[in-house]
Amino acid sequence: MIEKGLYAHLVGGSPVSALVGARVYPLIIPQHLSAEASRMPCVVYNRINVSRQQKFCGTDHLVRSVFQLDCYAPTFLGACEVAAETRRALVDFRGTMGTVEVKATFLEWQGSLVEPDPGLYRIVQRFILWHDENP
Repeated sequence: MIEKGLYAHLVGGSPVSALVGARVYPLIIPQHLSAEASRMPCVVYNRINVSRQQKFCGTDHLVRSVFQLDCYAPTFLGACEVAAETRRALVDFRGTMGTVEVKATFLEWQGSLVEPDPGLYRIVQRFILWHDENP
């Protein structure tokens, strides 16, 4: 499962984990965490698109997944730092993420967005991962 592999790659001793620890969350920042300090900085990931090629003999196991990674921090420069380390960990990555073989990783888009929660900054990055998907 590519989501599990992406999580393992980001928290498994990469420079990202030095900044966020294990605070890499799917879809949303958990609201059950009481202290703001226990939730920040963090990365939220979401697979927003999947493309599978149909071939004459069936569906190809090489999949194109688009992930959006939102890097949050209490300061704008903190969010930029988390985004920079996330970019370094993923751009041009080839290899194994967890148990998934990743053939190529590209940064498609990056931008800063206004976050409605006061005192919270977010940098958004959209990555394309080409990876094997076993049936």
